[in-house]
Amino acid sequence: IADAPNVAADLLDIFYGQTEKTELWETALTIECFGHPSAIPRLIDALYDHNPDRRHGAARALGWIQPVSKRAAKALVEALLDKSQPQPVREEAAESLAYSSYPPAIPPLISVLDESDVRIRFWAVFAVGGIAYEQTHSGHAQADPRAIDALIGMLPDEEVPPGNWWSVGKEALAMLAKLDPRYEAELAQEAQRSRNDPAASPEDLRWVESYGDTFAS
Repeated sequence: IADAPNVAADLLDIFYGQTEKTELWETALTIECFGHPSAIPRLIDALYDHNPDRRHGAARALGWIQPVSKRAAKALVEALLDKSQPQPVREEAAESLAYSSYPPAIPPLISVLDESDVRIRFWAVFAVGGIAYEQTHSGHAQADPRAIDALIGMLPDEEVPPGNWWSVGKEALAMLAKLDPRYEAELAQEAQRSRNDPAASPEDLRWVESYGDTFAS
């Protein structure tokens, strides 16, 4: 259907006609690849669909149809803050907000950093850092100080989310190094320590590959 004149509508019809988790996820990824803004209203509606897997796919696609509209960002914030939403939906909403360049999302993201679910905290840290980083590249001389303070507060968090990731604290350090030069040396030192540690986990080494080399001396 790639050459169809109404490809976004056709994909959304497929998305709404499916019920199985994997199919819904793959169709959501296809919707985001085409990136038609016309898909956004129905994806927002899907955040409250009876099928939780459809909600999950919608939360993913809304963060990857660029540029993320204010309407989409607001809907993702609402999904993140709605504790009646399934955990995967809230987690995906947090990650999607990282790509939104939507500064009003920073306070809501900070508000979930004390939640018990490590997956929510991890992706909220990623999103706070991502939005604040975009601020520094869009005319702001400095990142939002609320973001800096919140990330500093997450440095002691050593819990690791499932899925081949590293600790929340390591993610916070990586985000801080992108926002505040004072943390570049600390990240480089931590990366070197992990490289030299024979007991370092594969996840910590992936963290080094992802962030450490950026600030290596």
